[in-house]
Amino acid sequence: MASARYISFVGSLGRVTRSSLQFIILLCICRPIHGELTYQIQESLGYDDHIEFGLSVDPDTSPLAGRQDSQLSGLLNQLQSEAKWVYRPVKVLKSELNLGGQRYHYLETKQSSPDQKMKAGLTAFNGYAYQLSGRLDYQFSNRLPSLRLGCQLQRQNRVDAAYDQRWQGVELSWGRIVSYRYKRNWFDDEITKRKDFQLVGSQLHQLECGLQLKLWFKKPGQLNYLLTLRDYQSNLSDLIWFATGLSQVDRRFDRLHQLTWRQPWQLNDRLILQTEVFYQRNQGNLSFYHFSIRQTNLLAFYLWQPGRSIQLTTGGRWLTQTGRKVENEEDFRRDFQWQIEAELRWRLNQKFSLIADYRWIQNQTNETVQRLSFLNYVHNQLQLAVVLVN
Repeated sequence: MASARYISFVGSLGRVTRSSLQFIILLCICRPIHGELTYQIQESLGYDDHIEFGLSVDPDTSPLAGRQDSQLSGLLNQLQSEAKWVYRPVKVLKSELNLGGQRYHYLETKQSSPDQKMKAGLTAFNGYAYQLSGRLDYQFSNRLPSLRLGCQLQRQNRVDAAYDQRWQGVELSWGRIVSYRYKRNWFDDEITKRKDFQLVGSQLHQLECGLQLKLWFKKPGQLNYLLTLRDYQSNLSDLIWFATGLSQVDRRFDRLHQLTWRQPWQLNDRLILQTEVFYQRNQGNLSFYHFSIRQTNLLAFYLWQPGRSIQLTTGGRWLTQTGRKVENEEDFRRDFQWQIEAELRWRLNQKFSLIADYRWIQNQTNETVQRLSFLNYVHNQLQLAVVLVN
């Protein structure tokens, strides 16, 4: 069985390689007369021992709850390609068109247990995604930010048809000072009752404001405020309706506030440090989904040669779910998450680069009952990628 899966995986790698070569040839042939065409193709192979596919890690609603092995582990081969066309009809106006696609192929490292509810395993999530986006930038003054209007269309198909969905969105922004975004997604099957809010359609409105502040540091810091309003469709199972209180309000509505502060320090020509403080608070018409997040990150970027760099990130995240009480106690459910990430980029020549990335995450919760023990976990991710750019 293992050898058969390996042969299938190698065959898929061959098909992906042929597809990428065909894509490169097509780009070389179809160069536009006006404007500038650039492309990027990335082939990656990664390992993940804690894979989730839009399933809320929640013991009351997730089909992963109660299993001996609550998460899936496996390899992911991913091909990402993007082509960008930029054209300036006049000096003050710039147009941009982006076409991108991804292909996902999973290989499970071990067989699913008989009691596992997701019997199809990782192969159910093999599939494709496509994106088409465009934007117009109008620079009405050299001293002021440009005005931008953008739109986006996206499509996702997986072997498991429950994940087949579409997105559409528009954006209006004035530099990095203020922006408005609208995004809507809907699934092909909107009749079947789902067990997770991430498997039903939704629409959101986002308003973001940014401000650069130069305090006592040489580099200015960036302060951002983000307001997100989101409502979900109601094709949900009876389990969700009664476990979350949805039966009393019919539709879920969220109001999310987010405040972020980033402060960089350039120590010399090669080394940059950046601190980040992040606060997020979500409230809506269902107290079951009320939460607050506090997070701090420290990033170090070192460039030892042009095109060759290493980036280290570490941070802590405190999650408080104010709408859920710890079983047999009066306290709210609280999670603490620690994360360490290292990324190495190595440019081989003007066209090819290598990327190696490793991420380690540890999550701990104050829940003590055995049924919720899967909320305490260690998560490892490793990815190797080859990037081609023109």
